[in-house]
Amino acid sequence: MQKTELNTQEILYVDFAKSLKVHPLTNDIILNKNEMAVRDSIINIIFTKSGERFYSDLGVGIEYWLFEPMGVDTTLGLKDVISTNLSQREPRITQLKVNVIPDYDGNAYNIDLVFSLINSLKFYSVKFYLKRQR
Repeated sequence: MQKTELNTQEILYVDFAKSLKVHPLTNDIILNKNEMAVRDSIINIIFTKSGERFYSDLGVGIEYWLFEPMGVDTTLGLKDVISTNLSQREPRITQLKVNVIPDYDGNAYNIDLVFSLINSLKFYSVKFYLKRQR
């Protein structure tokens, strides 16, 4: 008899998917697990405006930095505010590296976050492009 090895991964973190779609077979809300749950949390922390949520001081205030003149000071300030907020608000990540690269022609920023989950040796990345909208 041939042995079949199952690829099982321990589930450490679970959260609802942002889409709130229902699984067609179970009729339960689809869940994000492990790194996908943490990635969604990181994106929520970064894009929540300061004072947007009642009774919470959650919010990076990223919109403030997008309307500052582009330069070294703004790039370093944006990097610092993202690093500080994620370090304070997301306890599931370690070894966070934030790279902020200004796109002077597009008047925007390329942001690349590299992190590891607690109790994990793998590194994960979240990338996004910040551009102000009028």
